[in-house]
Amino acid sequence: MSISGAWHARNMIWKCSNVISYLEGAISSQQSGIEMVDSAILQLNTNLTANPDSALGFMITTFDDKEAEWYERTQNIISALNAGVDSLVLKKGEVEQKKEEWEEILRREEEENAGFLL
Repeated sequence: MSISGAWHARNMIWKCSNVISYLEGAISSQQSGIEMVDSAILQLNTNLTANPDSALGFMITTFDDKEAEWYERTQNIISALNAGVDSLVLKKGEVEQKKEEWEEILRREEEENAGFLL
């Protein structure tokens, strides 16, 4: 191969590294979203337990079907966020594998070019 092949491999490794960094940030954001939803649910439940006579407490304790619907919706949100994290983790693994392949190509290119330059 050629020096331009090594340059191309380095460029692809750099691009893979950038995508991996982006995916790590997206994974972290998704996980923060899950924590925020969990925290909001916990806070709401704490408020209702502390003040069951509040209007919201009255609505939730009076309308069990509404409570079940609300709980189901929040669980769906958490499930969707978890699925998003899983998808991002899988994609990150794929990109890391591609990066490793490009690193191997670069290693071979550098070995070949080192022999050529001697």
